[in-house]
Amino acid sequence: MKARAIAISAGFLLLVGCGGHKEAKTTEDLKAAFEKPAGGPALNSAPPEVKAWVDQAVTAMKNDDQATAVMSLRSLRSSGQLTADQTLTVEDMMNKARGALVQRAARGDQQAQMALQMLNQNPPR
Repeated sequence: MKARAIAISAGFLLLVGCGGHKEAKTTEDLKAAFEKPAGGPALNSAPPEVKAWVDQAVTAMKNDDQATAVMSLRSLRSSGQLTADQTLTVEDMMNKARGALVQRAARGDQQAQMALQMLNQNPPR
């Protein structure tokens, strides 16, 4: 089960990683995608729920709470209010958070294993 999750995550990372998009690697990259968007509203003029999801995801990632980060990023992605670049940035950060969770689970972290199980039982919309 763990190996399958790792393989799926790695394959998805490779798939998403190909293309002209600069991969988001830090929470600053996530914030920047919303502060200086190409063709979309800036974070300070975005709907309140978009700003809340970005802030929640950034805080969760800084606190090594990957499960909350993934859930916030899923909500953000499904909002339908993102530019193409913002969507790719959200995907990058979601993959990064999920990958960290998979790594922790593979090392035997019980909380990470439970969080992955919860995420798998509640697939994205």
